[in-house]
Amino acid sequence: TSSPTSTSPTASPTTVSPTKAPTSSPTSTSPTAAPTTAFSANDDPNDYLRFARLHLRLTSGSPGFPAGGELTSKTGNATFSRSFTGFSNQPPGSSGTIQAFSGGDRCTGGTQRLATDSFSVSRTAASVVEAILQTPTLYYDDSTVRLHYHVRDASGNPQVLAATVSLSIASRTSNDTAVSAKSCSAFSTTNGVSTCQLDMGISAWFSTAAAKTATVTVTTGSISSAALSVTLAQRRTDVAALTAGGMITYLPEHPLYASETYVSKTTATSPTFPLSVFQAKYEYDITLLEYVSFSQSALFNPFTISTTTAATVQVLGNGRASSASEADVTGFINPLVSISWKVKSTATAQRYAAALKLKVVAMEGPGSQTIFTPSDTYVTVESLQDASSKLTGEVEVAATGTELGIYAYLSSAELFNTAALTNISVSSTATVKRVLSAAAYSDGVLASAPTCALSSATVANAAASGVNCAVTVSSANTAGSGNTSLAVAYGNVTSISVPLRVWFPQTATLIVDDAELNAIDTTACGVSPPLLFQESEVFLTADFGGTGLTTVSVDATCLSGVVFASSGTSVVSVSGSVLKGVASGMSTISVSSAVMTVGTVSIAVSSTAVQVLSMQGVLTTGSTFDALSNVASDGTLTASTVLQQTLAQETAQGQIFFWARFSDGKYKQITDADFLSLTVATGFTNSIALSVSNENNFGTVPTNAVTGDGEMISAAWQCSDGSASVIGSGLTQVKVVIPVPTSANVTVSASQTKLTRSGDAAVGLDDGGTLGTSLELIVTVSYQDGSTVTFTTDDRTTYTSSDDTLLSITSTGVVNVPTTSTTSGKATVTVTFPTYTAGASLSASIELEVVLYASLQIAVNPYDGSQFYTSTITTLQQVQCTGMYQRGWAKLTAVLTDGKTVDVSTSTGSTVTSGTNSSISMSGGSGSRFILIGEATGSSIITGGFKSTSTGSTITTTVTVADTSVTVTAITDTTSWSTSGPSSFVGIRGSTKSLTARITFSDSTQFSNFRSASWITPSTYLMFASATTAYITLTTDGKATLLENFYDLVDLTMSSSCASASIASMSTTISVYPNLNPSARDVDLGNSIGQQF
Repeated sequence: TSSPTSTSPTASPTTVSPTKAPTSSPTSTSPTAAPTTAFSANDDPNDYLRFARLHLRLTSGSPGFPAGGELTSKTGNATFSRSFTGFSNQPPGSSGTIQAFSGGDRCTGGTQRLATDSFSVSRTAASVVEAILQTPTLYYDDSTVRLHYHVRDASGNPQVLAATVSLSIASRTSNDTAVSAKSCSAFSTTNGVSTCQLDMGISAWFSTAAAKTATVTVTTGSISSAALSVTLAQRRTDVAALTAGGMITYLPEHPLYASETYVSKTTATSPTFPLSVFQAKYEYDITLLEYVSFSQSALFNPFTISTTTAATVQVLGNGRASSASEADVTGFINPLVSISWKVKSTATAQRYAAALKLKVVAMEGPGSQTIFTPSDTYVTVESLQDASSKLTGEVEVAATGTELGIYAYLSSAELFNTAALTNISVSSTATVKRVLSAAAYSDGVLASAPTCALSSATVANAAASGVNCAVTVSSANTAGSGNTSLAVAYGNVTSISVPLRVWFPQTATLIVDDAELNAIDTTACGVSPPLLFQESEVFLTADFGGTGLTTVSVDATCLSGVVFASSGTSVVSVSGSVLKGVASGMSTISVSSAVMTVGTVSIAVSSTAVQVLSMQGVLTTGSTFDALSNVASDGTLTASTVLQQTLAQETAQGQIFFWARFSDGKYKQITDADFLSLTVATGFTNSIALSVSNENNFGTVPTNAVTGDGEMISAAWQCSDGSASVIGSGLTQVKVVIPVPTSANVTVSASQTKLTRSGDAAVGLDDGGTLGTSLELIVTVSYQDGSTVTFTTDDRTTYTSSDDTLLSITSTGVVNVPTTSTTSGKATVTVTFPTYTAGASLSASIELEVVLYASLQIAVNPYDGSQFYTSTITTLQQVQCTGMYQRGWAKLTAVLTDGKTVDVSTSTGSTVTSGTNSSISMSGGSGSRFILIGEATGSSIITGGFKSTSTGSTITTTVTVADTSVTVTAITDTTSWSTSGPSSFVGIRGSTKSLTARITFSDSTQFSNFRSASWITPSTYLMFASATTAYITLTTDGKATLLENFYDLVDLTMSSSCASASIASMSTTISVYPNLNPSARDVDLGNSIGQQF
């Protein structure tokens, strides 16, 4: 039978536009009829998606609702759109996700092929800024303005756009110079709260004649707070500057708080004599103050502080600092001493008349001149402006934590009362804080519960929740409003009002997609009467609004807590928002969770069977969203996604969906639960363009796939699992475009193309890169479309070696040298793809080389204790006539089969031994070079080894120790003198410097520095002399000592010597300037480098 005209959608339009009217059935996605001809290879892939039925929805926890009266609409063949609105149900700045899915009901259905995109609810600029002043009175010595401020938007939300906030102050006295506004600390974008604490630079506004007033304003953008009045306290009139000797101490003019620390400053006047010695005694009220620390003028030697006497601090000064002149400590000294005091935590709020007094016990000049005549009276202490005496400093302690005001902000200032549909209350927390006057000026948690009330109980309810307020909308509330407010009262401070907007569902409408559910013709299954019936979806739309609000129509079907019910579950069953026919009859569908009136809908279930006219399907590889923009709280967001079918490479996959189209124009998605069977369609079974899986309803491009298109997938709605009888069947269009392979390439993952046999001595040696026992190949195939695919481990890749005795290759492209191989050389690895149909003609090759260890070489080279020379020697001779022999080091060189040589002198596995240790002993090894030490005349066979298991692993050479001598033929000074200018010996008196020199011997060997040859005492073959020992002296081992400045160069000589033989002496002379640096408290005249004058 046909569906009722009031609920039936139109028949299969190719473009579906969304409708607005909530009184009729929402527009659903209806595909066009199946094409009668196959597609051509040049068809647009979107044409293959014309039967797709896609849904868009908000994921759980996202702000907003689907727009009422609209479902997902389809434009063309593959573009799907849906609108969303009502984003005020979550605070500005909230983020959400829109999801595209196919299959299942619109609330809980979905498959693996999902596409998602994110959005956020835009913040708006602050439209209200309110401030609470924490410093109602400013003082000349404490003129910092401190206040709390908070912002919110026009709807009452504290989550506003970040913006700069400034503080301005204006004097009400016309002749005061205006000051510029200053920036406050940024407010929190979560709660809109911050503080402002600024020195506005208004010290010139304070008057000694009377108090004054000013106004303070907080501004952000074009919005300003109400002007707050502030008093500028009358400034203290200080005594005139002293003309005679004496001291004055200064205490704060402004009140202090318990536990606050402040500093008293004491100045001194010494008009005639330099101040040298003084003693000052501070007497303080121990019920009020405790001593913390002091600081002093840098013009004096360190002061002595005494606190041993209760309630007294004595300061003693004795002499000016060496860096200060007498003029510095004559006249006015500001400050002389500063003392830090702490107001005791137990101090009560009151005025302390004798907080601090000062006696000057003594003030004298450097010759004991009297600067101040001591007496038993106190000197001036400046304190409060209206202090009764200037001899006893007064301190006012203000009450800590005085409540100046309260403020509150809502976690959500806009609420949708969905409780009328779900019977589940919705709430928002109003955080309430009090603003306190205290030294820290921090906002405080309330000490007790506030009083909370709503301006309209029909809109919402409010109650205290601990020290905050809870605002709740429930089924008991019956209206919405755009101008209600939360009133919060606490203690004696002024109550406040926090704006709140509440949307209420003024109307709600229940709609079904199909009001008549017919039996499905299952004659082919041999089943009578029918056991299968059609399904329908039910929709709930609601118009939310209220006084002063613009009505918002939303789809509330998927709202958490909405429950649909069937009056006859034996006729119609309900699962979420899906209605399923069970047996012939009538049933009434209602919203059982609603407490407001929502009309019901009648559903008829008929035994008159509808036939399956066709099975329509799609294969999709996913979808992409158009980029979503941010959306205003009261705005509408239209999301659009494009379904895709792109099968352009082997192993590409797509998910398959099929719908049965009935003779009454309705549709049902057929899933595995309905015994959906998928196969490759006749005519494509041998094309290897696509394979299908019934396990997860995926279509996959197999290996060796070829390009193909057409009705590739066949679907059958089976009567039962595996049954040959079907209720309906159909085909779906698929297009596979496999690019043509054009070339292949093979490389190695290592930095070189050489390798060696496992266990060979060449393993680990550097042959243009570390030699390993294997190489990993990388095989890639390039395609006509510019893409590249790695084929290294593909089963169709075949590796062959031009010489199997040299190289073996695994099926995964790992190259090794056979363990039985004994030869080296080059071989070519060729890669082919014989079983890759499209790439059977491709090949690539790479030449690799097997390198083995061939032999070992040994040479003995000179060694001077620090330098390893490369010239070869065979004899270790005596050095001059010292009786000590030269030393050498053994160089081991491995020769590889490719002709390369590698120094293995310090490699693991290297050994060097001496055949005759009495002539030559050895040191070093184990990662360091082997040193040959001449011990006595004679010869020794030196044997070198490298990885003893290798062929040719040892080599020998003979080294002789002879009594013949190598003599010094040149001495070259290498001493480091001054860093710039002429050579100078610079340092304080007594500084030393060790001379250094390079020594060249008659056999051309060298000591880079004679001191490096630690086994030879320098004085046994070298002499050192200074031409002028009054300025620079030299020891027998060449250490120079600087004694005095000198106006000229001093010659220092190093020469060779031999006490027991007549050997020509070689020498070198160094000329340097002696130049002393001054030591502590000394002075040096003249140049610091080179000649002194």
